Amino acid sequence: TDFLFTGYYPACTFMAFVVAGMAVGRLDLGAARTRLGLAGAGAGLAALGYGGSWLLLYPLGGLDRLVYDAGPDWRGVDPALMGPIRSWMADRLYELHGQVPTDSVWWLVAATPHSGTSFEVAGATGVALLVLIVCVVVAEKAGAPIRPLAAAGAMALTLYAGHIVVMALFDMSYADAAPFRLELFVLGSLVFATLWMPLFGRGPLEWALKWLSDVGPRLLPQDGGGRSA
Repeated sequence: TDFLFTGYYPACTFMAFVVAGMAVGRLDLGAARTRLGLAGAGAGLAALGYGGSWLLLYPLGGLDRLVYDAGPDWRGVDPALMGPIRSWMADRLYELHGQVPTDSVWWLVAATPHSGTSFEVAGATGVALLVLIVCVVVAEKAGAPIRPLAAAGAMALTLYAGHIVVMALFDMSYADAAPFRLELFVLGSLVFATLWMPLFGRGPLEWALKWLSDVGPRLLPQDGGGRSA
């Protein structure tokens, strides 16, 4: 249940981003119409997710409902004291990790990071689409100077997993704010990707996933026509 539903990165929630990425990967990102469509979809999703959450929580009173559902009856409290109480509840919205509490249905309208709600998924997907389109346009204009970034982006899974391995090998703590560690990771990733990609064309973990996707269908039983049953 932690892996699928309630963890920091619940698989069922994050599959929405995976499916969205697979769908975008099948589009012709070089076509102006495709870019405009994705930019429009991204703006709409961002407005729906983050804007809709803000509208429901603040102008429409969702934050007050969360306060009232938190336990004590705050309705009789001096109105002058409600400001700090609302601020306390707003801070709680940013402490969610993978799931929301179940003591109020109004938690489902949150869109804070890692809340895992539909509003957060929609908003984050929309922002990702907008960032993607901006990056595609900038990449066309900039050309060679951003090849290290393109190389790193093409092996993001390897670099993401790789930095965790490096931290484990050198006994680093994620809570340790050592000076220049982030900068060294970024620089090391860019150098590694720039040297690796011209030689092999695909990151090691990306290559392993590609191999599995090629081998998987051949392991399925075939019908008489040579197709997967």
